[in-house]
Amino acid sequence: MYLNIESKAGTVMAGQVREYRKSPGSLNLAASAAAHYAKNLKERVVLVEGNSYMSRVYHIARETDDLRKYAIMSNVTAKVLIVEPNGDCYYATAQ
Repeated sequence: MYLNIESKAGTVMAGQVREYRKSPGSLNLAASAAAHYAKNLKERVVLVEGNSYMSRVYHIARETDDLRKYAIMSNVTAKVLIVEPNGDCYYATAQ
């Protein structure tokens, strides 16, 4: 996955993954869970928007994952949210 950082989105605190699993369509809960994973993995993670049964969900992916895993075509750029281990978030485009 090639990432092009566009702007800073803010800072998020690591939260409960259990809450994100109850409501995977909430960007706030997904960012909080992603911060938890990034802190534990000690690497940055990416939030990729997708759908599940026609509902919006956010997938938490590693930076090295392929976008096609999340049903995004290879020639399309997608807007993603990068979460650093320290909680900083950045908007980016992924290809």
